[in-house]
Amino acid sequence: MRADENAPSPAANPACAGRMIGPGGPETRRAASPAYAGAPLRTVFMGTPDFAATILNRILEASFLNVRAVYTRPDRPAGRGRKIGVSPVKALALERSLPVFQPAGFKSGPETDAACRELAALRPDLLITAAYGLILPRRVLDIPKLAPVNVHASLLPLYRGAAPVERALMAGERCTGVSIMRMTEEMDAGPILMQRAVAVGLNETCGELRGELAREGAELLVQCLERLAAGLVRPVEQDVLRVSFAPKISGADCLLDFSLPAFLLHARIRALHPRPGAYMVLRRKDKEDLRVIAEPGVHPLTPAMRARLKTAGTCNGAGHILGIEDGALLIACGDSAYAFTRLRPAGKADMEAAAFFNGYLAGRPEAACSISLVSG
Repeated sequence: MRADENAPSPAANPACAGRMIGPGGPETRRAASPAYAGAPLRTVFMGTPDFAATILNRILEASFLNVRAVYTRPDRPAGRGRKIGVSPVKALALERSLPVFQPAGFKSGPETDAACRELAALRPDLLITAAYGLILPRRVLDIPKLAPVNVHASLLPLYRGAAPVERALMAGERCTGVSIMRMTEEMDAGPILMQRAVAVGLNETCGELRGELAREGAELLVQCLERLAAGLVRPVEQDVLRVSFAPKISGADCLLDFSLPAFLLHARIRALHPRPGAYMVLRRKDKEDLRVIAEPGVHPLTPAMRARLKTAGTCNGAGHILGIEDGALLIACGDSAYAFTRLRPAGKADMEAAAFFNGYLAGRPEAACSISLVSG
């Protein structure tokens, strides 16, 4: 759900109200992007995952941009079979017959020197990055004639770093967005060219939100670049007092902590869906511990679930199973209970909560409890 500078929605999440949308003041909101009358801008694009491929696809449609080459991370093994796979950006570039470069890095060494010379030979006006995954030093950022520009999936200076979408969801944010930034050597610290706020739905997952941010970021990028080429963008330095960081997701982030309130459990599960997935570990009597991947469940609880919770209490505290209600498995948490609707035991297919309860817990709430607490 977008809170847009051109079309504010009365249905937009109130958490987005009053957020700074883009440098340039009210005139930015009133006027459409100006037409750029000059020669097409020689453009080099750098990116790797689906988020970046969505943006590349959009800039290939912009008549004032001439994409000369695409850079992406080197191919690497992926999946259970560890087969060498190509990134979504590389796949799109090959489909469009664009030159593809895959240097291991740009930091130092003979190979890096060659990569920098190769990039400079393209004589780009614009260098555009989106979720590229490699750090670019000053000598690379100085190559484009007009600007090195990055598309970042947050309202900078909030959530600088590798996992802005996941971290914003984990924190329970009701509003996030995309930023178009002029790149500097410091990570995600460059001046803001334009921003767009996007409201976060109560049940929106990371996969859904990332897709929406990619689409919004692609459109905003094209508008921004057209204005930038016309000299109509005024960069605004980031407020260092508001900086927060979004480090890469670790294995520890994926382990559910049932001492948290239900709202934050729901936020964490959504933040890690569909990949890498949030999980719990169930300790079963006279059986091996069972690792279980959780899909987003029901929050807030239905009236029937609340009635069951009132009857059951929290048993022996957070992490204990309370039973099935309205087709969901209730597990006590920090402030009430979380309702899981679908679960996937390790190495198995996902299944409905009732089937899991009857099959793995013999239909008895006391048959297991979660050990997925911070101390676990």
